[in-house]
Amino acid sequence: MTRGLKQLCRGETGTPLRLGGDARCCSSGHTTKYGSYSLMDMNTGVVLTTHLVECNEVQSSAAVELEGLKQGIRFLEQHGLTIAELITDRHMQVCKWVRTEKPDIRQRFDVWHVSKGIFKKLVAVAKKPGCASVGLWAQSISNHLCWTAATSGGDADMAVQKWTSVARHVCNIHEGHGDMFPRCEHGQMNRQWVENGSRAQKEIQAVVQSSRLLADVRQLSPPEQTSYLQSFHNVVCFFGNAPVCCACRLILAALHFNENMANEQARKQDRAQRWKVSYPKFKKGGAVVRPVKESHTYGEFNSLVCNKISKGKSCMNHYLELIFYIVQAQSGAGFS
Repeated sequence: MTRGLKQLCRGETGTPLRLGGDARCCSSGHTTKYGSYSLMDMNTGVVLTTHLVECNEVQSSAAVELEGLKQGIRFLEQHGLTIAELITDRHMQVCKWVRTEKPDIRQRFDVWHVSKGIFKKLVAVAKKPGCASVGLWAQSISNHLCWTAATSGGDADMAVQKWTSVARHVCNIHEGHGDMFPRCEHGQMNRQWVENGSRAQKEIQAVVQSSRLLADVRQLSPPEQTSYLQSFHNVVCFFGNAPVCCACRLILAALHFNENMANEQARKQDRAQRWKVSYPKFKKGGAVVRPVKESHTYGEFNSLVCNKISKGKSCMNHYLELIFYIVQAQSGAGFS
């Protein structure tokens, strides 16, 4: 339990939490093996809990994020904490689970995640014939979403009107946007405007006024965002540096292999040799009989780490990963 969580449990268990949640995977796409999900108190910026999920714990790598969120919320609820608001990205499985299983929690969307998706769509549109001008406005339209969330005061209707006004603004039309937001608030501008009624304008309008996007704009988080969680993920990368981790795994693999390659064949109580049947992939279902070797030992691991630790703190950072994998191997988890 983190120090921030201990303080909450001691003195503020009756105060509903406003949390930000985000996932981090060891690799992008559908090939990730591990994923972590962290929940942060948006009032203090303290990470309350973080959970590691392995892909084989769930149906697919796409479900790692949802499982991490479930574990995090379950953990907080077990400590008597209630959650009033949750700020996340627009992960569809997460949205459905919160809507159906946690209706008392108000879900809001992090603006950065939404604006990033809009920017990518506009950049893709700019590659179409006659839509080059869309690329000149992609970043400005993305920034406009951030301004919309920051200046709407949590009013969903105001947020929608401010957001949709950008489809007229890019055509140099700055009035008549709506009852709540009738005109733009900027001064004189000198920009390369998009021609009203052109294909570029219609493509921008299609992106801006997408029904799903408008529904998401109503759920944008006004003041708090999950940027601190992104900073936390950078710290995770520092402590879990990939080159150091891979180098340690290679060293461990070599030491482990060399130490145990000459192990004798194990025997039963009657001294008969032990054998096993295995089904390697290259046999395509065929069986192979192999000898069962004696149990693995980890003497080289222990002597190496003890030697490096005795040399002082300068060597510690490079061998912390070694310690972790030795403990993992000795506990029967093996190398993963």
